[in-house]
Amino acid sequence: MADTTRTFEVEERFDGARIDVVLTEEVGTWSRSRLQRAIKSGGVTLDDAAIKRPNTIVKTGQSVTILLDDQRETSTNTRCEII
Repeated sequence: MADTTRTFEVEERFDGARIDVVLTEEVGTWSRSRLQRAIKSGGVTLDDAAIKRPNTIVKTGQSVTILLDDQRETSTNTRCEII
């Protein structure tokens, strides 16, 4: 499976919201923390400008592009049983 780029316009209901919150709604298959990492690594643009802060506020009509890699999200949590 190849990487995919997704572009969408910020809807009125998200006016004034944080970009990571908007992306959580728009990209339902990724966790908010994974989306925050994508933002910090430059994988998200807002009106063709790379953003690095997950708390960036968006406005209605702005264009958002995110690079969706094909890697599955994996948990770093491990469970250990002490005997």
